[in-house]
Amino acid sequence: MDRSVALVYADDTKSTNRHVKGVLFEIDANPELFGIQPFANISSISQFEDEAEVLFAPGSIFRIVHIFSDHSMWIIRMVLCGDNDHDLTPILNHMKKEYTDNAETHVGSLGCILVKMGKFDQAKRYLVRCFEELPPNHYNTGVCHHYLGIIASEKGDYDSNLECYNKSLKIKRLYLAADHPSIAMTYNCLGSIYLAKGEYTQAIVSYNKSLRIFKRKHGINHINIAECFSNIGCVYFKQKKYFEAQDYYRNALTIQQQQLPSNHYHIGESYVNLAGISWIFGELESALKYYKNALDIFQKSLPDLHLRLALVYHGMGAVYVKKKQFQEALSNFERAADIWRHILPSNHPHSIKVTRNIQYCRHKLNQ
Repeated sequence: MDRSVALVYADDTKSTNRHVKGVLFEIDANPELFGIQPFANISSISQFEDEAEVLFAPGSIFRIVHIFSDHSMWIIRMVLCGDNDHDLTPILNHMKKEYTDNAETHVGSLGCILVKMGKFDQAKRYLVRCFEELPPNHYNTGVCHHYLGIIASEKGDYDSNLECYNKSLKIKRLYLAADHPSIAMTYNCLGSIYLAKGEYTQAIVSYNKSLRIFKRKHGINHINIAECFSNIGCVYFKQKKYFEAQDYYRNALTIQQQQLPSNHYHIGESYVNLAGISWIFGELESALKYYKNALDIFQKSLPDLHLRLALVYHGMGAVYVKKKQFQEALSNFERAADIWRHILPSNHPHSIKVTRNIQYCRHKLNQ
C-alpha cells in the first residue's frame, strides 16, 4: 500500500477545519490467520486506477496496538484478529452478555463503555447530551447521574461525585423496589466515595447495604458479591486492618476467577489489591508477581492510556524503590506519569505524587 496517498487524505482535514486532526490507520492483516473475516485487495476493480485499496468485511475485529500523535495527525496501529483469538474471545463474549443483560445501559451504553475505557471527557459529553434530552426525573436521568458520578470520582472530584450518586439514588427510588440490584449498585458506588473521602464507617454501611441486596438476589458466588468483597477489603486496608483486607481480596478473586474470563480487568484489579497487601507485609517478590499478573491482564483488556495501567506502573515503581532498584523504579514511574499526563489534571493527587517519585529516583541515581 502507498502510505503517501493515505497521508494526503488524512492531512486533508486541515483545509476544512483547523481544529480537527487527521487520523491514519495502520493495519496489520495476515490473510493466513484462521477465523478472520474476509478481506481483499480490490485495486484492480477500483474506480481510481492509480490507488491501492483493500476492502474489509463487516464484522472484522481489530486489536488496537498503539495510538500516538506525530503532531500533524493521529496514528492508530491495529491488528486484524480471528474468531479464535484466545485473548479476545472470552472477553468479547462476556462484554456482549454484560451489556445485553444490564438494563442500566440501554440509554447510557456508549457512556458506560467510554467510562470503562477511561475516556472520561468523551463519556461526559455524551451523558450530558443524553441528560439534556430527557424530561426531569425520568428514570434514565438517574442512569446518566450514575455514570457522571463515576467520571467525577475518577477525576478526583468527590463532592460532585457524591451529589451525582445521591441524585441517581433519589430518582431510582421513584421507580424501583428498595431491594432492586440497581439500588444496590448505587449503594456500592456511594461506599466508594465515602472510602475516598476517608469516611470509613459510612463506607462500610453503604457496602453492606449493597452486599445484603446482592446476596438476596444473586446468591453468594455472583460477580457483584465479589465487587462488594473487594470494596470492603479496601476499607479495611485504609484502616490498616491488613489481614481482614487480605481475606476479602482473596474471596473476591476466587469468585472472579470462577465467573469471569481469565483476562477480565476485574481480576487484574484484585491482583493489584493483593499486591498492595504483599507490599505492606514486606513480601516484595510476591507484590511484584501480583503487579505483573495485573499488567499482563490490563495490557490485553484495556486501552494503552487507561488509568488502571498507570496505577500498576506506579505500584511496580514503589516496589522497585523498596528493592533499591532505582532505574527500574524510574522507568515505571515515568510510564505512569505519561498516562496520567493524558487523562488527569496536573494538580490531581496521582500526578503530584508520581512527579515527586520521579524526582526522588533521579536524585538517587545521580548520587
